[in-house]
Amino acid sequence: MRNAILGIFMLLLSVEAHAQIARVFLSGTGNDANDCTVQTTPCRSLQGALNQSPAGGEIIVLSSGGFGTATITKSITIDAPHGVVAFNGRTINVQIAASDTVVIRGLSMNGLIFADPTGINFTTAGTLIIEGATIFGFGRGVSVTGAGARLMMHDCEVRNNGTHGVDISPGAGADAVALIENCRFEANGYDAFGAGIRIADNAVAVVHETTAMNHVDGVLVDGNAGHGPLVVLEHAMLGFNDAAIRSHLNGASAATTQVSDCTLLRASSTIVETTGGAEVKSWSNNQVEGENPFTGTLQQQ
Repeated sequence: MRNAILGIFMLLLSVEAHAQIARVFLSGTGNDANDCTVQTTPCRSLQGALNQSPAGGEIIVLSSGGFGTATITKSITIDAPHGVVAFNGRTINVQIAASDTVVIRGLSMNGLIFADPTGINFTTAGTLIIEGATIFGFGRGVSVTGAGARLMMHDCEVRNNGTHGVDISPGAGADAVALIENCRFEANGYDAFGAGIRIADNAVAVVHETTAMNHVDGVLVDGNAGHGPLVVLEHAMLGFNDAAIRSHLNGASAATTQVSDCTLLRASSTIVETTGGAEVKSWSNNQVEGENPFTGTLQQQ
């Protein structure tokens, strides 16, 4: 009995040690030479914390600071809690396997100082979840170019980036899936023909409870090279853009946008613009300023 109890005790110690190793701490006053596994000895840079953390681990930001560029190559959660300003002025690259998941939570990303072309650059398959982030001042806020990529954005603010706020373009014939929920896009690429959200190629995107204001295109849907995206807009507000929705069909097989319970208003040129036979269809429950701009309607059941 004594040996059995001792064995259980040692097993519990092993589990606890593993749990501690799975958590790496990051602080503006840390040092990458630390082991970073306890709060009193945190890392200083995001890349240093990534190097210390195992796959599937969590990086916890303890205090405000700037944490630098990083390349993420494994499943990880980066968690900056409320009250901590986790500042990053350089590109974060996400290059993961199809089975990996990366969670980036609570970062404040300002690209104005270094003028990097992209805030978060997702170039592979796998799943990227961005929550509670602010991204501004880059060339693009978030770029998704990986075939088979899965992007989920929640409660984010993406503004004043040089071209597009979010650009989902996995390449001709390639698929990507995106869910953008409860986010705000403002003044991305207004002087560079940019969009709040751009969806291209064979991507499928659902945009829910989201606002896009002060762009050339609130939502830009780009079909090309024999392929076309499918975009579903639900409970969105697209206002004060040159065009609320602009959809191009350049030799694509399809480019379809479905609009449900959205508010489209005060576009300086047109509410909805389509070229090449692209379709922007309404569920007949939208609030639109001016004439009916849709190419067709969908039947409610």
